[in-house]
Amino acid sequence: MRETLAVKQIGVLLLSLSLVLLAGCPPRKGPVAPPPPLLPVDQAVAMVNANVAAIPTALSDSNITVSAAFHDENDKVRRYDLTGKLRFKPPRNLFLDLGHTLEPSAMRIGSNDEQFWVWVKPERNELWYGRWADLDPTDVYGMPLSPDMILAAMGLSALPGPGSGLRGPIPQTDDGQYYKMLYLARTPAGALWIQREYWLDRAAPYLPRVVVFRLEDGQVRMRATLDRYERVGNSTVYIARQIRMEWPEQGDSLSMRMGRLTFKEVPAEAFRLDEKRTPIPRDHWIAVGRPPRPAAPASAPAASESAEAPGSMPVASEPAAAPGSAPAASEPAGDLELESSPE
Repeated sequence: MRETLAVKQIGVLLLSLSLVLLAGCPPRKGPVAPPPPLLPVDQAVAMVNANVAAIPTALSDSNITVSAAFHDENDKVRRYDLTGKLRFKPPRNLFLDLGHTLEPSAMRIGSNDEQFWVWVKPERNELWYGRWADLDPTDVYGMPLSPDMILAAMGLSALPGPGSGLRGPIPQTDDGQYYKMLYLARTPAGALWIQREYWLDRAAPYLPRVVVFRLEDGQVRMRATLDRYERVGNSTVYIARQIRMEWPEQGDSLSMRMGRLTFKEVPAEAFRLDEKRTPIPRDHWIAVGRPPRPAAPASAPAASESAEAPGSMPVASEPAAAPGSAPAASEPAGDLELESSPE
């Protein structure tokens, strides 16, 4: 009788213990969903390019906010909190003006289908300019932000194609969230190296989430992350609302947050360098990417150093290039179109 009672008590205890354990166990997770299937390479590229091409007029934002941290020539970190406005019309018409209360136009990046220019007023007080046709995509020519780099980082440029000087895309996947498109450049000796990477989202809207520019030795020159893609109004165009660019080698960074994006008509003159209203002194203008001017024939009389072609831009003489770097361009812009900037 006592043994039967003891057995019953043990049974009740075990039953109670098992109920406690079952109640405390977390629910079992279901199987992890596999990533979306990969699109064919041509279709993946077409999706990115079509998103940019679908911009009907000019993309406009008059309330961009930027936080940046850059090292100066003395390796001191300079921090900037800037606001500004953006105008962009495919494929390369760009006007990005950033400043603050004391310096309304501290940095400006502009381009059109033929030309580009960048100026930075604080500390540097320099302006870089040139032509897309003369630009080596693997070189930044000392510019703090090259226009092609910032267009790619903002998701506002098509993927490199014929005439870009790059070979690709070379698709790559790690069975994760991204579908990587690699673009290769050649060294002077002919060896191929990865110059650029676009990490496309494998889910809709299938747009770049990471853009990487590399150096010839494989190190990351710039890495951009694009977040919060949203449609602009009722259009089919998706734009990343948060962008962060990092330069690991220098320890520099720039974070950009979009404001209210709209489409508006912007005249072509808005995307031309305004010579008269440029605050950078002429002797601080630097021509980049242009091949050296051919030497004059021996029989030709020497031109006067002060002579200047009508309508040409004076260009400051540039310091000698470091060993192994691209030669500095010395030919003036000549027929660069100069018009007023947008208000």
